[in-house]
Amino acid sequence: MRRPLAMACATIVLIWASGCGSPAGPPPTSDSAPEQTAHPSWSLPPVEGLSPAPAGVEDDTQPGVTITPLAVPTWDAASRAAAVGRAAEIMTAFARPARPYEDWWADLAPLLSEQAQQDYSFVDPANIPVSALTGDPVLVDESSAFLARVEVPTDVGVYELLLSRTDATAPWVGESITPPAGVN
Repeated sequence: MRRPLAMACATIVLIWASGCGSPAGPPPTSDSAPEQTAHPSWSLPPVEGLSPAPAGVEDDTQPGVTITPLAVPTWDAASRAAAVGRAAEIMTAFARPARPYEDWWADLAPLLSEQAQQDYSFVDPANIPVSALTGDPVLVDESSAFLARVEVPTDVGVYELLLSRTDATAPWVGESITPPAGVN
């Protein structure tokens, strides 16, 4: 009984060892760098050449769920006005240090992204130095149709708001509210 078991183990060791030899061909020389090769038939497509899935296509990762393409945002008069209006709305809700936390947060939270809600949920409105807007918000960066940087003049200086949107039909949401230099 031991002899067949020993033979089987020896055969397995020989088969395994035969696959562990050195690779075919000569070893690389010290003056040649290892060659970096990609699979010859595969490359990334250019991003600008991609198009969204057509409406009604089923998502292969979630059976029964259909894909609805999102409208790609662009900058136009309406989106600029919406960004500036949302910045004013966010700062008006934010700049209320005398309000009780529950009321202050109920007004501000719906205007913020999920991440910003997490970031600002522990802010005590009594510690906010700004209490009034003193001028009209100004859109200062529109390098991406998904992001807007808006400056809002207040009684303690100019705050900068970063807003985002997920598509052309989604409302702008606040990502961050940055006070002027020297104001905490």
